[in-house]
Amino acid sequence: MIPLCDLVPARLRPVATIGLIAVQTSIAPAWPAAVLTAFAIWLFGPMPEDRLGRGRFVILAALGAGAGWTAAGLALGAASGPAGVMGAAAAIVAGHLVLYPRGRVLSVTPVVVGFEFVDLPSWLYAAVWLSAAPLSAGLPLAAFGAALAAGAAAGAAAARLLRRPERMRVTWWDTLGHAPRPS
Repeated sequence: MIPLCDLVPARLRPVATIGLIAVQTSIAPAWPAAVLTAFAIWLFGPMPEDRLGRGRFVILAALGAGAGWTAAGLALGAASGPAGVMGAAAAIVAGHLVLYPRGRVLSVTPVVVGFEFVDLPSWLYAAVWLSAAPLSAGLPLAAFGAALAAGAAAGAAAARLLRRPERMRVTWWDTLGHAPRPS
């Protein structure tokens, strides 16, 4: 299964998400796991950016990076740059899951003859990313776990605090019956 995109429509181009990916890939030669975190940011970043707004989205990522960097520093006794990157990615994934707990991702799945398009729950891809990331992180497992946990906690809290209720609905999408109707 190869994820293609989130199924919830966005109003904005993901400029901040693309900027974060550019930062991630610029450090890829020094830290190969940055490619995996850039992939998680591309898959999970556009929707929180759209719903929070670019500035709030960058704050969410920065809070996750700071929390991950600090937690890994406490676990290792010295802070590490990759821990901040992992914290930012974990914050974005957690923010997406908080804002869209029933989100779906369009995926291509190979079948016996050809390919099939299926939509799978976004939490499934979050779990796959979390299980694959330690293999390429280049951090001791305690520091990696601390960075992910702190980044995810910061991202979940920031998504709840920074969300903008007026941007949680997409009128044309909601009228087609894709979103729950308010009671």
